[in-house]
Amino acid sequence: MKCYNHTKNDAVATCADCQKWLCHECASFYQEPVCAPCNQKRINYERQNIFKDFWIMLVLGIGLTYLWVSMFSERLSHGIDVMFVIVYFYIFFSVYNWWKFLNKITPEMFLFMSIIGWIIYFAIKFCLSLFVWVFVTPIVIYQKVKRLIELNKIKT
Repeated sequence: MKCYNHTKNDAVATCADCQKWLCHECASFYQEPVCAPCNQKRINYERQNIFKDFWIMLVLGIGLTYLWVSMFSERLSHGIDVMFVIVYFYIFFSVYNWWKFLNKITPEMFLFMSIIGWIIYFAIKFCLSLFVWVFVTPIVIYQKVKRLIELNKIKT
């Protein structure tokens, strides 16, 4: 078999995604043997997921803050304070990150519980999220922005 890109070179591996044959040079270009078009697809997919996460956080932040303020603004005697809105936006902006973070640290043993077990599980998860949200969101945003910068530097 010959390489997909270099027809004169013998193939030593196949692309992990599309199974095209790759020579030693092409197979060792990336950490995993993958052809350039498939690597570009991977990069685009990762970028799309990062932007999707940012949009979800933004929509949740704006939408839930709007609902919260519209529900409770009548009860506030002095009107709506800007700091009040900013704090609640940050809290609601962070909801998506809390849940994803807590799902990462959830052991598999909780999958087979009774209804009471699930209620206790979600109560504990909710209490943990009250402490986690402040720290997780800035870290997640930093990691996602850093990864976007790394993806932009990758040459295909």
